[in-house]
Amino acid sequence: VKMMQDPTHAASLKVVEEALFCLKLDPESPADKEATARLSLCGDGRDKWYDKSFTAIVYENGRVGLNAEHSPIDAMTIVSMFQQAIDSIGETVRGARELFLAPPKPLHPNVVPPKKLAWKVDGALSRTLELASADISELAASIHLV
Repeated sequence: VKMMQDPTHAASLKVVEEALFCLKLDPESPADKEATARLSLCGDGRDKWYDKSFTAIVYENGRVGLNAEHSPIDAMTIVSMFQQAIDSIGETVRGARELFLAPPKPLHPNVVPPKKLAWKVDGALSRTLELASADISELAASIHLV
């Protein structure tokens, strides 16, 4: 609540709240499916908006992952949706490889380019974030994939 009193935080939180989903460009390069799953599920716990419908994650090495908040619908619905999208994209790429190798076209004028969200982190907020970070890191470290 206190964060919402600051106009900078309020504007950034509004952007996040109004977004349908998040896209995370992750500098990690998971080596296999297990590492991808672990990073996508929680990573260090500090870099995902866990209350968004989903976060699509693209890793540095081209692997992709998904983190979804599935209380409104069954998780398998989201997984099936993404599997269908991946299959469709694969067919498109195989059928029109030259389009994907061509130089990119300029953005349409109505497309809003991404921008970095602004935050004002003072001492009190920094301490709160560090405590929360320690808690989520401990929780993330305790997760076992089956």
